[in-house]
Amino acid sequence: MSNALKNTILPYIFDYLREVQYISISESIGKVNYNNSLKVASNLGFSPSKTDETQLELSNTDFELKNVDLFYQNKGLNESRVNILRQKVNYASKLLMQVSDELNMAFDSDDNLSDIAREVYSFTTKIEDLMFNNDQSDAYNTKSSN
Repeated sequence: MSNALKNTILPYIFDYLREVQYISISESIGKVNYNNSLKVASNLGFSPSKTDETQLELSNTDFELKNVDLFYQNKGLNESRVNILRQKVNYASKLLMQVSDELNMAFDSDDNLSDIAREVYSFTTKIEDLMFNNDQSDAYNTKSSN
């Protein structure tokens, strides 16, 4: 998450959206999580807000682009992550099918939602196809053996 914030999210926010980014970190997430979150925020350059003690702020002038890895590349997906993505797609299709069934019982029609559910389910295999068709197979095979 730290890499994503530093290399992608914050540069995007400062380039396109705003000059100052505010975040809130609450102690209600537990002492360990709170301290870890503060450490990550501090390492990214966030500091306590001058107007609100519960918020931290980071201005685009304080955000150091010199620390951003402009050549950062996603290293691909491992087998475990691909399986999780496929499970999520499968779960989404099952939820759509449940809604379809309820609509059919109530209104004798689901307005083709079951067709959409089946199409969503087809993406369980398309996820793997995408990897192999986009030359990700080497990264996938290398990482799955680790």
